[in-house]
Amino acid sequence: MTDASSDGIPAVLLAALPREARSTFTRAFPAEPATAAWLRNRLSVQGADVEDAARERDVVDSSLADSIALRLDKALAGYGAMTRVQQSVLHAAIEYFVLEHDGEADLDSSHGFEDDAAVANACLRWLGLDALLVPRR
Repeated sequence: MTDASSDGIPAVLLAALPREARSTFTRAFPAEPATAAWLRNRLSVQGADVEDAARERDVVDSSLADSIALRLDKALAGYGAMTRVQQSVLHAAIEYFVLEHDGEADLDSSHGFEDDAAVANACLRWLGLDALLVPRR
């Protein structure tokens, strides 16, 4: 694959990611993508964790987190028809989202999920799923 980095990440996608997110995304990019069911479970657990955090801290942007999770979950609908690289991209986007300490600590700032939205959007755009892009402020 000539347009991929040494990690198998499409170079065009890597360049589209926020600079501060690239190393974490690269670590989240799997050698072998997980099943859609496993990834949906990751999104579900993240949703519960964000809800709990939002009850304890005013700064958590749970509406943005919900929006990201909804769009990534909708992207999973076509997971079975995706290539292994496409599945790995979606897997990495979900893993990036569920990591609390990625580009910015998700639960410690009202802007904590902004980098997650940027990563999700770069991945969704690369996958040709522009209709699922997370609305940005």
